[in-house]
Amino acid sequence: MRIYYYVILLFLFLFNCKSDNIDKNSKTELLKDGSISLGSKHWQYASHKWGEYGKPSESKDFIGNISHEYFSSGPTSLMISRLQVTEKDRNAYWYQNIANPSIPKGSNLVLRVKIKTENVEGDGVSIYMHGMFDNDKAENYFLSTEGKQRIDGTSDFNTYELRFDNYLDQHKPTENLQIGLLVSGVTKGVVYFDDVSLCVE
Repeated sequence: MRIYYYVILLFLFLFNCKSDNIDKNSKTELLKDGSISLGSKHWQYASHKWGEYGKPSESKDFIGNISHEYFSSGPTSLMISRLQVTEKDRNAYWYQNIANPSIPKGSNLVLRVKIKTENVEGDGVSIYMHGMFDNDKAENYFLSTEGKQRIDGTSDFNTYELRFDNYLDQHKPTENLQIGLLVSGVTKGVVYFDDVSLCVE
């Protein structure tokens, strides 16, 4: 009889646990291959002129490659190089799309990237989050480090962070979340991106 008593108590305990007991320090990673160990398998490179988002085109200035020479954790990193500026109205970026991301309302979405710069001048480098819906025709949010944090000059790999605290879709649930590592405008130099992480915290 005692065994049945303890089984019932255990049953009641398990089914009365509430979501409030979930570990507040748990993190969920949304990106694939943030360490760039698989090269460009999960990452895409593009360049387009301002106002022509979603219409990549060939660039005379920018070169995007997988670098085996410089990396933070190995064996490769994402590289963008621009040694001259002939098109001042053009961006180049590495990006990854996340379809129908599961991000609880009120959580914190944190993008962290390690960036190495070599002789970067001009507008500088930025990282961004772009949440879209309706087949990428409508926007929920766009957050960027541009104008808030300078990433330029020459430095070894440093960690940069972009936060979306108290996450909330403005209109409808985000269908496509794009993470971008961007060099824009009149910027020139060489940039390496590694150890990219997008966590729900």
